Amino acid sequence: MLIEKYGDDFKKTTDLIYYSRKLNAILLNLNLLVVYFLVKYLSSKMTALLRVLFYGLNSLILPTGLIAHSEAFFLLLFYFALFLLIRLSSNKEKNKVLAIISALVVGLCAQTKLNGFIPLIFFNLFSIIQLLFSCICSALSFYFLHNAM
Repeated sequence: MLIEKYGDDFKKTTDLIYYSRKLNAILLNLNLLVVYFLVKYLSSKMTALLRVLFYGLNSLILPTGLIAHSEAFFLLLFYFALFLLIRLSSNKEKNKVLAIISALVVGLCAQTKLNGFIPLIFFNLFSIIQLLFSCICSALSFYFLHNAM
């Protein structure tokens, strides 16, 4: 009845809404995957599975998956940025490519919503602390090398 009244424009609009809802559901599923790897990196596999189960059944996440909003994209970028920042801050990996990817994800997260500036603040603080730490370590090594002789 509405298609007869409004024609193909109405059909295009409803198709766009359904496409956005499908994309939103896919992004939330990818978000669960990122949360799983984040928690698994910090703790055990069983803890990660329980966290994803409770996070996926959250009463705020399920309705968001049915509505076409930008929250799914924001959550995906936020948790991915958090995961990259934690990997970058660990002593196991010091990788320039990981730092660049983390900066890009944090920048994209900052552009999706106003809350996206939170990882940007942490990324900047981490970068400053890492720069100061490397300067202090190089100054101390220079001092000890020249005083040992």
